[in-house]
Amino acid sequence: MPGVTAQARLVDVAKEIIALLAQDPQAQLKVTLEIRAEFPSGASETLRRAVSENATVLKRTTAEWEA
Repeated sequence: MPGVTAQARLVDVAKEIIALLAQDPQAQLKVTLEIRAEFPSGASETLRRAVSENATVLKRTTAEWEA
């Protein structure tokens, strides 16, 4: 499952890189995550709404859909 692999990779980055950087009390971290998904037939309105609502709940600054 691609989603599971992506999630596992993100957890690995958090544990192996971000955690190390955050150990330094002088460090000021900014983590940027860009997610791209392609839907050959277009994403359903239900999926678009759910993703946008989740992004809002998670306080993401942008959740955009391109046509």
